[in-house]
Amino acid sequence: MNEDIGIHGIIIQRPLPPVLRTASFDKAVSKKKDVDGFLDKSLFVAPVARVAMHVLETIFGTELFSRTLKSKRILILGRGETAGKPITEELHRHKIPHIIVHSKTVNREDFMKTADIIISCVGKPYLIKKDNVKPGVILIGFGISSVNGKLRGDYDDEEMKDVASHYTPTPGGTGPLTVAFLLDNVVEAAEKMPTVRDNRTVGI
Repeated sequence: MNEDIGIHGIIIQRPLPPVLRTASFDKAVSKKKDVDGFLDKSLFVAPVARVAMHVLETIFGTELFSRTLKSKRILILGRGETAGKPITEELHRHKIPHIIVHSKTVNREDFMKTADIIISCVGKPYLIKKDNVKPGVILIGFGISSVNGKLRGDYDDEEMKDVASHYTPTPGGTGPLTVAFLLDNVVEAAEKMPTVRDNRTVGI
């Protein structure tokens, strides 16, 4: 697939079965086709990271975007490879300060209560309670789980309506945007791919 010019993007659908090593599969993908942006020095920004930045850019505007974010207390919940890690790397790339909180962090609620922006990538239903965030907080949710056949985010949308200034809903929030940016990466990969004229389809 790496050599097939008819294939422009390759993604590794996670999670893989435990007997398979995800890192080995990731490394097997050509950087030219790593549209998920998971490889070191990938040619593409991970779609989830693009979504996080896009949402914040939409809220704060593009002109003073980076400067504004540098004055905010940004908290990332979770450090997993599919969301927390790539979003963290993108903030690093833009030199935007942030705090990472994970399962082994002590007093997580204390960090939540002081955050201006919380980007949640955990996948634990209703982990974030309205009493654990400050009024006017911005919530961007990537974590998702299924409870009795229904999708749940890391916070309850209805509960957060009264406390958050902005929030992404679940479902229908960051998920569709992630797919859109993934396809945008595929289009970019296709545009960079050298083309070969097929004489069978070209009139002579």
